[in-house]
Amino acid sequence: MRHRNPLSKAFEDELENYSDRMHHHDVHQLIYAVSGVVKIDTNGAIWTLPRGRAAWIRAGIDHAFETAGATVRTVYFPEDIGKSPARHAVFEFPALGRELVAEMVRAKRDDIFVEDVRNLLFGYLSDRWVNPIWELYQPTPVTPEVTTAMKSAWEDLTIDLKGASDAASCSPRTLSRRFQDDVGITWREFLLQSRMIRALELLSEEMSVTDTCHSVGYSSLGAFSNTFQDYFGFRPSEARDR
Repeated sequence: MRHRNPLSKAFEDELENYSDRMHHHDVHQLIYAVSGVVKIDTNGAIWTLPRGRAAWIRAGIDHAFETAGATVRTVYFPEDIGKSPARHAVFEFPALGRELVAEMVRAKRDDIFVEDVRNLLFGYLSDRWVNPIWELYQPTPVTPEVTTAMKSAWEDLTIDLKGASDAASCSPRTLSRRFQDDVGITWREFLLQSRMIRALELLSEEMSVTDTCHSVGYSSLGAFSNTFQDYFGFRPSEARDR
């Protein structure tokens, strides 16, 4: 995304096979994915931003973006604008919020108009920070065994603990212990998280619910749908419309 005066307006970028270096801003940043899926590396975790959702990145936080293809809209907020999430977050972005951002993108440079709409947008969102703020991130591992096990799971979400431990050249018991010590969650929690994040990505890319179910390692459509609803609060068939 190109260099610009961040507070002058909102910006729209069409990104393809895009990645950038770690950087940070002295202002808060809201990124809305109009299409595609964006990965956001916050130097310790890699977050997933699917279509129709928004990410909040606090001022001063090092981050980098990567996507195979996405259209994103970005709004910057002064650091002192008011109460906001205390850390990086991915959340549902309501229709009114999307429209306000679109108005800012379409606007000719008019600092007073942009500031008024930005303040309106922030006021609208600040009343709704309690909306689902999803843990759509994967922790960054340190140990080689956990790194290999995670990579194996990302490549094949049907893998089990035995398969992951074989790939990592250690016993299932050793991998379980190192998983908890390294990234602070269990293997089972990581696999569920990975499956749900990937499912939301695929549904955002218009894959059918049935194909998504099988792609993320479920044989039962009912079990997948129930797990997805428990995790996100809505059914897989509703994902593309939210």
